[in-house]
Amino acid sequence: MQNVLPVYPCNKISFDYDVDGDLTKSIWHQAEVVWLVDVVEDRDHQLVSVTRNSAKLYLTENSNDINFGFQKTAVACLWSDTSLYIAFRCEDSEITGTLNEHDSPLYEEEVVEVFISPNADPHTYFELEISPNNVMFDAVVESPDLHRGTMIVDTGWHCKGLVSAVRVDGEINNSAVKDDGWTVEMSIPFLALASNPPVNGSEWLVNFYRIDREPEEFTAWSPTLEVPANFHVPARFGILKFVS
Repeated sequence: MQNVLPVYPCNKISFDYDVDGDLTKSIWHQAEVVWLVDVVEDRDHQLVSVTRNSAKLYLTENSNDINFGFQKTAVACLWSDTSLYIAFRCEDSEITGTLNEHDSPLYEEEVVEVFISPNADPHTYFELEISPNNVMFDAVVESPDLHRGTMIVDTGWHCKGLVSAVRVDGEINNSAVKDDGWTVEMSIPFLALASNPPVNGSEWLVNFYRIDREPEEFTAWSPTLEVPANFHVPARFGILKFVS
């Protein structure tokens, strides 16, 4: 099992902006980009068959020469004085999704997910999910034993002020159309997650995930290493380090 958890250097930007799901914006060239890997594999998050620069290329431009053996996902983050910005780009040859109500069980379909603990305490964390239909699931999770079997999920909590935008390159739920993928861009006010915003050098716990159903694939930034696939392993969260 891996002993070293990944660290993501989250770069600061000097202004806030409105998210629209377009990741070709020049602002995203300022971000570090990471790949998601198979959630159950004991595999270093950067020991993949392509370079970090290729990940950055995939986030902002088309790239067809990368093959993991599963559909690729690139993730990046930025922060301002007031908000955390997160972007996902998901390769997807058949995009599906039927749920359209807030806090629907999006994890039963196709979705990207962020688990985040501003207090760097793995016993309490926020769960944020966005579907290809731009439907959101948000909850706070209490995990007293750091084990899925005893965790308590409170869907009554809402991430106040979170804004998300999705762009779909294809057509959802139409198998006659070959899809290319979808993007998610979100802005999260710090005050929705913590009483005080981060400063240079602050470290939060975080993990990024994706569920795909056609074909069925479960990927993560920091693999949780559990079979069957289980995202709720807070001991495997990586570190989100704020850099100004």
